[in-house]
Amino acid sequence: MCEDLTNRLHDQRANVVDAKLWKNCCLKIAKRALFHLCYNREWNAIKYKVQDDDGTCVYYFNAYGDTYLKLLNFQNDFYFESAKHKPDFPPYIVTKYDLEYPHIRLQDCMHEYEKKSSRIPSAKLTTRYQKMKPLYHKIKAVEDNVEEWFNLLLEVDDVYFVVHNVERRIGLSLFNIKLWKLYIDFLEEQREYKLLLETYSKYCRFFLDDKEMKEKYKAEMIKYGFPGLSMDKLFTFPNDIKKVRS
Repeated sequence: MCEDLTNRLHDQRANVVDAKLWKNCCLKIAKRALFHLCYNREWNAIKYKVQDDDGTCVYYFNAYGDTYLKLLNFQNDFYFESAKHKPDFPPYIVTKYDLEYPHIRLQDCMHEYEKKSSRIPSAKLTTRYQKMKPLYHKIKAVEDNVEEWFNLLLEVDDVYFVVHNVERRIGLSLFNIKLWKLYIDFLEEQREYKLLLETYSKYCRFFLDDKEMKEKYKAEMIKYGFPGLSMDKLFTFPNDIKKVRS
């Protein structure tokens, strides 16, 4: 279905109904892929054409919808790059959230924010920005040492920043067992129990021979999830976990 709709959207005859169906399909695929640690930066701006009464119009669509990822490589970096040489590409509107964590476009974002904002950045935001600015280079400098890299992520003092960047890195290097375990310990310390159980599930389904981690997963599921859960269901992805004990 998605492939068929994609072909039609690149055709002059594509219409608004096709675009709506295609967008919904892309949102579902991107959400599921992201859950399985698969992220594609180009999905933040997918180009398509729609035929309407005024002719053929070019649009861009974010397959991640409203999901804001606090990535070191900046989720919306694609907008900055493309806007310079694609006249039909929409400009990116910088918000204060883009200035609160370290990333490759942090300084560019501050310049844009100052230029477009009707008031100067608050003292709190400026202080946060100044603190985050050197951290990006410090983090990038120790990428080869996963433990140092992880500890520097913690200095940002933002749970979602850690989650997004660690899951992105794990997705690119699934055999990095040290990072998996650092992340699992972090989630438990932060009491992010739903994420913790999901991560255990992903790990145990990938490393099938790790009996020690399977036992830990079982214990954590009993502790934070559902007591008495059968072993047949234990290693499925716990997508439906809505309530956990605090």
